[in-house]
Amino acid sequence: MERDILDDARRQKERLVQEFYTEVMHRISTLTHTVTGNILNSLDEHGGILRGRVSVQLSHLIKQLEQLNFVEDEQIESQLQRLRDVLPTDDEKEKAAKGLARINTSRISQVVRKINEEAEKILIDLGTQPQTRNRRKPPLTAQAPLDLDTRRKGRAGAALALQQEESTPPEAAPEDITPKRRRQKRTL
Repeated sequence: MERDILDDARRQKERLVQEFYTEVMHRISTLTHTVTGNILNSLDEHGGILRGRVSVQLSHLIKQLEQLNFVEDEQIESQLQRLRDVLPTDDEKEKAAKGLARINTSRISQVVRKINEEAEKILIDLGTQPQTRNRRKPPLTAQAPLDLDTRRKGRAGAALALQQEESTPPEAAPEDITPKRRRQKRTL
């Protein structure tokens, strides 16, 4: 009897540890796949130029992977090392910011692409599909400039309320009741 209880407890503990490990690996792989996908899209869109926001995203990815890799996974350690090796140094960043030098992003692109593929394989192995973000829709362009001096059109609900008030016979409505005002929604 005691042996059965201990065996059940051990199995439950192993199952909980495995579920926790799987969840951590899923989170790390999702983060890695999303950020590396963003970086690759940006590099493709901007002709191999690493833009500031994406550069920051890459730096944050490295910091987050360092924090989340408390499970000490060898593959994640390998990914971290490869990312650190291809990141430009502070001196290279400074020269690029001043326009004195250009950072070669071809190696960064190759490493990030490989890490993206690895993260995708992990997500598939874990039984989840990697999700790709959709591109933003281009902003709508107005056909004609808006005239801010024109009066706004009334809402259909307001017109319906006016019709109902007009259709009520005057003798049926009590004289001492004032119409209730609707509370205006707050907008920022």
